[in-house]
Amino acid sequence: MAAASLALGPGTVIEGLRIDRELGHGAFGVTYLVTELQSNESFALKEFLPVSLAARNPDGRLGPARPEQAAAYNEGLKHFLEEGQLVSRLRHANVVEVLRCFKANGSAFLLMPHYRGEPLDKLLKRSGTLSPDEALALARPLMDALNYVHGHGLVHQDIKPANIYITENGQPILLDFGAAGQRLNAGASTRWKLGSEGYAAPEQSEPDGKVGPWTDIYGMAATLYRCTSGKIPVAGAQRQRAVSEGEPDPLLPIENLLPGGEFAVICRAIRQGLALRRADRPQT
Repeated sequence: MAAASLALGPGTVIEGLRIDRELGHGAFGVTYLVTELQSNESFALKEFLPVSLAARNPDGRLGPARPEQAAAYNEGLKHFLEEGQLVSRLRHANVVEVLRCFKANGSAFLLMPHYRGEPLDKLLKRSGTLSPDEALALARPLMDALNYVHGHGLVHQDIKPANIYITENGQPILLDFGAAGQRLNAGASTRWKLGSEGYAAPEQSEPDGKVGPWTDIYGMAATLYRCTSGKIPVAGAQRQRAVSEGEPDPLLPIENLLPGGEFAVICRAIRQGLALRRADRPQT
């Protein structure tokens, strides 16, 4: 069932928060624009909503769609809350702020500020690409944010234009820490390996792949590749497979897509960040 059909309707009140409308949804959650009844202020509220596992009861409660899915549903709910609690401790101008996380209606929720602006992927659909100055203005604060996140023992694992919000004053905000609960020292068996095709590093598709800051660096480089060239990089797993079979890397080098000179610094950063071997990428 689609997330839109499982979403709570306008007027629903959750913990003193009235849902006004849906802001967006994905495979694991839905985000609403809500009004806090006591203060009359607007916020964003993200609900745990794994569309492949969940069902909404007539009374509005969320739960596993089938009995055999209960274990997976409850494990996901636990991860969602743990991740919300971890991210709520982060304080950085370019990292989404989690104000509160709580359980209700058989589900879990994260309360966040309502940023005014638009996601980077929508901006790119309209404008096509970024200039060198615009790309650097985007990358520098986000890399500082990632350095801060990694310093707190977390790894985002899903850096991509859709998870970067550009506010009305041009400030980039890193969103959707759906994988941030995966601490840097977590074993492979305890991690949920996320990522999106074209932006996910090769190790994210390997059973024993070691995930760390280099994984987010790959996602950041892939994002810059898209921002400057207008093209999404070839999937990391596809690149890895081709090279392991003795074929050329199918990724078109960024230097082939951009003019030299003013793009030189960005091209070098993208080339290093998109290295297939994690050891060949910057480690911080």
